[in-house]
Amino acid sequence: MKRQYKDASFDGRSLYGKALAGDSWQSCSFRSADLTEAQITGCSFADCDFRGAALNLCRVSGSSFVNCRFDGANLFMASFASSRLMGCDFSGAATGGLSFGACDLSYSVLSYLTLDGADLSGCILRGAALAGCSLRKADLTDCDLREAGLRAADLREAALLRCSCEGCDLTDARLAGARIDIPFALYFAAFHGMTPEA
Repeated sequence: MKRQYKDASFDGRSLYGKALAGDSWQSCSFRSADLTEAQITGCSFADCDFRGAALNLCRVSGSSFVNCRFDGANLFMASFASSRLMGCDFSGAATGGLSFGACDLSYSVLSYLTLDGADLSGCILRGAALAGCSLRKADLTDCDLREAGLRAADLREAALLRCSCEGCDLTDARLAGARIDIPFALYFAAFHGMTPEA
């Protein structure tokens, strides 16, 4: 049976290893809650607060998080797959081993996070804030990077193949050793005011 929650508080609660499927939460608080190893499938969260929560080894699939706050959360080895995380704030989150396979992260804040080696393949990052983000050896294949802010991001040895990047801010981005294709190279050159010779 699907459950619906609104304006409920789960602050400090232990949801360790819980299986959550098909439920919806509106304006709920999970501050400092323990969702370690939780399995979240087909759930919906809107305007929820996960600040300081533990989501270590949490597995999320087919779920939606809209305008949620994860600042200061622990997302060590957490996995989000085929989910929407639109307009979410991940400021200051612990992100070692975090992956976002084929997720929609449009207009989310991931600035200054460490996402080295992260799987972001197939993600929609349109308008996302990624300034100063460390994405060394990350997989951004098939990503939508339109209007994303990658100012001063570390993209060394990252995979940037088949990306849409119109309007992407690559000011001071580091790309040494990155795997790029011709469309990305042309965009990078045009962004820096270079024009190829005929």
